[in-house]
Amino acid sequence: MRIPRFAEAIKEWWSPLEKTGVGEQNVYEAGKGIDSYAKMAYEGVTEIGCGVTTCTAKGKVVVDCRYNTFVPDGDQIYTTGVPCKGGCNGKGCSPLGGLCQQ
Repeated sequence: MRIPRFAEAIKEWWSPLEKTGVGEQNVYEAGKGIDSYAKMAYEGVTEIGCGVTTCTAKGKVVVDCRYNTFVPDGDQIYTTGVPCKGGCNGKGCSPLGGLCQQ
């Protein structure tokens, strides 16, 4: 039960991006309603910890994640560029597609 709920939470955190977007510059603006997305996508985040708990009496599941840094207002969320086609300074492309591995 927890894995599907965790996946639902991630989808919900990502969903404001569909309505609001970040613009061509890919810059985080506080108060724009994309905080949850920006935290997950921010290139400065290198550590994340999540917890899931169930309150069966109320039929609720709570998912909470914490990140090792915050997204400064006005910062680019991640560096944009041409999708990976090989190369990436010798580090190769992610098997997930489009991203260079670090």
